[in-house]
Amino acid sequence: MSLELLEIPDDVLHWPGWLERQLVGLHLSDLVAQLKLISDNRPSPTIEEVCGEQLEQLFQNGLVVLSVRQIGRLLEHPEMLLELQERVLLEGSSYWQQVPRSGEHLALVESQRLNIEVNLQASANHTTLRKTPDDVYKSLTTRVPRRTWHILAVAALLMLVLGVTWLRMQRTPWGFERQDVLAAKVTDGAYFTLLAEAAGEWFLKRPEDTPALVRRLKDYERGCQTLSASTLTQLSRPDDRSFLIAKCGDWLTKIRSFRSDLESGTKTFEQVLTETDEAIRNMQSALRDRAALTG
Repeated sequence: MSLELLEIPDDVLHWPGWLERQLVGLHLSDLVAQLKLISDNRPSPTIEEVCGEQLEQLFQNGLVVLSVRQIGRLLEHPEMLLELQERVLLEGSSYWQQVPRSGEHLALVESQRLNIEVNLQASANHTTLRKTPDDVYKSLTTRVPRRTWHILAVAALLMLVLGVTWLRMQRTPWGFERQDVLAAKVTDGAYFTLLAEAAGEWFLKRPEDTPALVRRLKDYERGCQTLSASTLTQLSRPDDRSFLIAKCGDWLTKIRSFRSDLESGTKTFEQVLTETDEAIRNMQSALRDRAALTG
């Protein structure tokens, strides 16, 4: 059992992102078991009672829509987390597929994908023999072998539960998601400068319509989440790490609001693109200012 309880962030502003990763991760049951050890046995409210009118927004936009008190109540009644995980799986939007997974999680997905491919190929090889025209006709009018249906069902269930497809794994990371940025071996000040340059990659590929802008914004949200969840070993001072994590939270909230305005039609494509451009220039300025301060 992993000690997930010890990983709860000290700063409540980081609770939404941390709990999202738990809900889509491999060790939620461990966290629930650990929370039960320190929780009282009061009757548990329903998820609807805790989340209220924010519940539907939660399925669309993540836990950032909840207050600190609402997230605290979920942790006080940990059995609700398992129900919430199931409902996110069944009712959640594509947002939840973009929540960063651990390396262990992605490795498991790849391993299971390979196993499924091997089993499907073995099944196909077993049933693909030299056939007469009558055999071909019969094969078209009889059931698919039970073993094949079983493999397909397992494959579908696996991808549903894990919420990650190997097609997504082929997406080229950019900005804050780039591994060479996250693993850069540079000084504190140089890292802030590097992050400012990574933030500016937004301007390298200009979206031409609303769907493209939505995808680009989602990429940026994912980048902010990935950066704030990284080890930040390049930053030797705790206040620099706190600064960056807090800024990531602010940027994530702002980018999500831009996407929400775009998807709801509250603002036009041109308005959202202009506001996002300005926000990212401000982001770059803040990072460069911190680089100068850090030295």
